[in-house]
Amino acid sequence: MKKLLLAIVIFSITSCTKQSADKINDFENLSKNVSNVLEQKSLNAVSNSFRLLNESEKEELWDYKLDKISKNDVKLLTKEQSEIITELRKFLEANGMKKLINEPSIGELFLSKKLDYYSLHFTKKQLYFLIQQPYVHETFSIVELEKQPTVSSNNTGLEFDDGNGTIPNCA
Repeated sequence: MKKLLLAIVIFSITSCTKQSADKINDFENLSKNVSNVLEQKSLNAVSNSFRLLNESEKEELWDYKLDKISKNDVKLLTKEQSEIITELRKFLEANGMKKLINEPSIGELFLSKKLDYYSLHFTKKQLYFLIQQPYVHETFSIVELEKQPTVSSNNTGLEFDDGNGTIPNCA
Protein backbone atom coordinates (compact mmCIF):
# COMPACT_ATOMS: atom_id res chain seq x y z
CA MET A 1 0.00 0.00 0.00
CA LYS A 2 2.85 2.41 0.83
CA LYS A 3 4.44 1.71 -2.58
CA LEU A 4 1.17 2.48 -4.35
CA LEU A 5 0.72 5.74 -2.44
CA LEU A 6 4.35 6.73 -3.16
CA ALA A 7 3.87 5.95 -6.86
CA ILE A 8 0.73 8.11 -7.00
CA VAL A 9 2.50 11.02 -5.29
CA ILE A 10 5.51 10.77 -7.63
CA PHE A 11 3.26 10.55 -10.68
CA SER A 12 1.29 13.62 -9.53
CA ILE A 13 4.42 15.67 -8.94
CA THR A 14 6.05 14.75 -12.27
CA SER A 15 2.90 15.34 -14.30
CA CYS A 16 2.35 18.78 -12.71
CA THR A 17 5.99 19.73 -13.29
CA LYS A 18 5.91 18.63 -16.93
CA GLN A 19 2.64 20.43 -17.60
CA SER A 20 3.87 23.76 -16.22
CA ALA A 21 7.26 23.44 -17.93
CA ASP A 22 5.66 22.70 -21.29
CA LYS A 23 2.93 25.34 -20.90
CA ILE A 24 2.66 26.18 -24.59
CA ASN A 25 6.29 25.95 -25.61
CA ASP A 26 5.75 23.44 -28.39
CA PHE A 27 3.60 23.70 -31.47
CA GLU A 28 2.25 20.20 -30.77
CA ASN A 29 0.73 21.44 -27.49
CA LEU A 30 -1.39 24.09 -29.17
CA SER A 31 -5.08 23.57 -29.74
CA LYS A 32 -6.09 22.43 -33.22
CA ASN A 33 -7.66 25.78 -34.11
CA VAL A 34 -4.54 27.73 -33.10
CA SER A 35 -2.31 25.30 -34.99
CA ASN A 36 -4.49 25.74 -38.08
CA VAL A 37 -4.07 29.52 -37.90
CA LEU A 38 -0.28 29.22 -37.67
CA GLU A 39 -0.14 26.81 -40.61
CA GLN A 40 -1.53 29.45 -43.00
CA LYS A 41 0.79 30.45 -45.83
CA SER A 42 0.20 34.21 -45.97
CA LEU A 43 -0.08 36.96 -43.41
CA ASN A 44 -3.55 37.84 -44.64
CA ALA A 45 -4.64 34.22 -44.16
CA VAL A 46 -3.10 34.17 -40.65
CA SER A 47 -4.89 37.40 -39.74
CA ASN A 48 -8.20 36.27 -41.19
CA SER A 49 -8.00 32.88 -39.47
CA PHE A 50 -7.00 34.54 -36.20
CA ARG A 51 -10.23 36.56 -36.24
CA LEU A 52 -12.20 33.30 -36.14
CA LEU A 53 -10.57 32.10 -32.91
CA ASN A 54 -12.36 32.50 -29.58
CA GLU A 55 -10.82 34.61 -26.81
CA SER A 56 -8.99 31.76 -25.07
CA GLU A 57 -7.51 30.55 -28.37
CA LYS A 58 -6.34 34.07 -29.21
CA GLU A 59 -4.72 34.32 -25.80
CA GLU A 60 -3.13 30.89 -26.30
CA LEU A 61 -1.63 32.04 -29.60
CA TRP A 62 -0.20 35.25 -28.10
CA ASP A 63 1.21 33.33 -25.11
CA TYR A 64 2.87 30.94 -27.54
CA LYS A 65 4.23 33.82 -29.61
CA LEU A 66 5.71 35.64 -26.62
CA ASP A 67 7.19 32.35 -25.38
CA LYS A 68 8.80 31.75 -28.78
CA ILE A 69 10.27 35.25 -28.93
CA SER A 70 11.62 34.99 -25.39
CA LYS A 71 13.08 31.55 -26.02
CA ASN A 72 14.42 32.02 -29.55
CA ASP A 73 15.86 35.49 -28.95
CA VAL A 74 17.11 34.99 -25.39
CA LYS A 75 20.72 35.83 -26.39
CA LEU A 76 19.76 38.48 -28.95
CA LEU A 77 17.36 40.72 -27.06
CA THR A 78 18.62 43.75 -25.21
CA LYS A 79 17.68 44.14 -21.57
CA GLU A 80 15.07 46.74 -22.55
CA GLN A 81 13.57 44.52 -25.25
CA SER A 82 13.28 41.63 -22.80
CA GLU A 83 11.58 43.91 -20.30
CA ILE A 84 9.13 45.10 -22.96
CA ILE A 85 8.20 41.52 -23.86
CA THR A 86 7.73 40.74 -20.16
CA GLU A 87 5.58 43.85 -19.80
CA LEU A 88 3.41 42.81 -22.76
CA ARG A 89 3.00 39.33 -21.27
CA LYS A 90 2.01 40.75 -17.86
CA PHE A 91 -0.43 43.14 -19.53
CA LEU A 92 -2.08 40.24 -21.37
CA GLU A 93 -2.18 38.11 -18.22
CA ALA A 94 -3.58 40.95 -16.10
CA ASN A 95 -6.35 41.86 -18.53
CA GLY A 96 -7.06 38.66 -20.43
CA MET A 97 -7.94 38.53 -24.10
CA LYS A 98 -11.69 38.59 -23.51
CA LYS A 99 -11.49 41.90 -21.65
CA LEU A 100 -9.13 43.38 -24.25
CA ILE A 101 -11.48 42.39 -27.06
CA ASN A 102 -14.59 43.68 -25.28
CA GLU A 103 -12.88 46.89 -24.15
CA PRO A 104 -10.32 47.80 -26.85
CA SER A 105 -9.74 51.20 -25.20
CA ILE A 106 -7.70 49.39 -22.51
CA GLY A 107 -5.14 48.23 -25.07
CA GLU A 108 -5.24 51.53 -26.94
CA LEU A 109 -4.52 53.47 -23.73
CA PHE A 110 -1.72 51.09 -22.78
CA LEU A 111 -0.08 51.43 -26.20
CA SER A 112 -0.54 55.20 -26.35
CA LYS A 113 1.49 55.43 -23.14
CA LYS A 114 4.13 52.87 -24.15
CA LEU A 115 4.60 53.10 -27.92
CA ASP A 116 7.14 55.94 -27.92
CA TYR A 117 9.33 54.01 -25.50
CA TYR A 118 8.87 50.74 -27.39
CA SER A 119 9.86 52.53 -30.61
CA LEU A 120 13.24 53.34 -29.08
CA HIS A 121 13.99 49.63 -28.75
CA PHE A 122 12.19 47.99 -31.67
CA THR A 123 11.85 48.94 -35.32
CA LYS A 124 8.43 49.61 -36.85
CA LYS A 125 8.55 46.18 -38.47
CA GLN A 126 9.40 44.47 -35.20
CA LEU A 127 6.64 46.34 -33.36
CA TYR A 128 4.12 45.36 -36.02
CA PHE A 129 4.94 41.68 -35.48
CA LEU A 130 5.27 42.04 -31.72
CA ILE A 131 2.00 43.89 -31.09
CA GLN A 132 -0.35 43.55 -34.05
CA GLN A 133 0.41 40.54 -36.28
CA PRO A 134 -0.43 37.12 -34.77
CA TYR A 135 2.05 35.34 -37.09
CA VAL A 136 4.68 33.14 -35.43
CA HIS A 137 6.48 29.87 -36.19
CA GLU A 138 8.75 27.49 -34.29
CA THR A 139 11.98 29.41 -35.00
CA PHE A 140 10.45 32.90 -35.15
CA SER A 141 12.85 35.63 -34.08
CA ILE A 142 11.80 39.23 -33.55
CA VAL A 143 15.47 40.28 -33.78
CA GLU A 144 16.21 38.33 -36.97
CA LEU A 145 13.02 39.73 -38.49
CA GLU A 146 15.04 42.68 -39.76
CA LYS A 147 16.84 40.29 -42.12
CA GLN A 148 13.49 39.18 -43.56
CA PRO A 149 11.65 41.00 -46.37
CA THR A 150 10.28 44.41 -45.49
CA VAL A 151 7.08 45.77 -44.07
CA SER A 152 5.51 48.43 -46.21
CA SER A 153 2.71 50.84 -45.49
CA ASN A 154 -0.28 51.37 -47.72
CA ASN A 155 -3.87 52.46 -47.36
CA THR A 156 -4.82 49.16 -45.69
CA GLY A 157 -2.13 49.46 -43.02
CA LEU A 158 1.17 47.70 -42.60
CA GLU A 159 1.69 44.57 -44.65
CA PHE A 160 4.49 42.08 -44.84
CA ASP A 161 5.84 42.09 -48.37
CA ASP A 162 8.08 39.31 -49.61
CA GLY A 163 7.14 39.94 -53.21
CA ASN A 164 4.85 36.94 -53.61
CA GLY A 165 2.46 37.15 -50.66
CA THR A 166 3.84 34.17 -48.76
CA ILE A 167 5.48 34.00 -45.38
CA PRO A 168 9.21 33.22 -45.46
CA ASN A 169 10.39 30.36 -43.24
CA CYS A 170 6.83 29.22 -42.63
CA ALA A 171 6.49 25.47 -42.32
